[in-house]
Amino acid sequence: MKSSPPYELCTYTVLPPELVKPLHDLDTICFRRNYVQTSADHKDQDDKYCSGADRICYVLALKHTDVIGETRVFKRTIEFNHQNVVLGGIGSVGTHPDNRQKGIASMMIQKAMEILRQNSCDVVYLCTDTYNKKLVGLYEQFGFRLLDKPHTYVGESGKRYTDIDGMIAPVCSQKLFQTIVESPLPVDIGVGNW
Repeated sequence: MKSSPPYELCTYTVLPPELVKPLHDLDTICFRRNYVQTSADHKDQDDKYCSGADRICYVLALKHTDVIGETRVFKRTIEFNHQNVVLGGIGSVGTHPDNRQKGIASMMIQKAMEILRQNSCDVVYLCTDTYNKKLVGLYEQFGFRLLDKPHTYVGESGKRYTDIDGMIAPVCSQKLFQTIVESPLPVDIGVGNW
């Protein structure tokens, strides 16, 4: 008999107040653990990741009242090569270090992909440390591949950013996925990164 996981996967369109601080604490552990951000760093991050209006939901792994895993799911429409593309996004995938290697990130990504499919997204984009083979391998299990070209976006300030850390996967349109991957054109993902 298969036992149930020691955590619960929950989806929230609006984050309950009691989860705000635990989620912030998990963000700090997962994404800012090894360095102290200056006020300039905070300002830069806020400018780049200003896409809260595109968020569909949070997918959280909860162990009792502790947030042990998170990801955020996004959706927006962009234009690529004169075609509208419903772009899904996955961001802030993180698992508490004490709970890694237990399939939590995989379950959250799987749930995020289901939500993007239900929301009729053509393709899904995420940014990650593309030099980390373990992370790339995790996302490849869900059909992601390295974008292998720059992607651009505009920050809240209007400043344009160019990054090369993108991965992309098909959701509802294999054709649009192929068009984006095979084209030499950079991908402009709109306002704010995920």
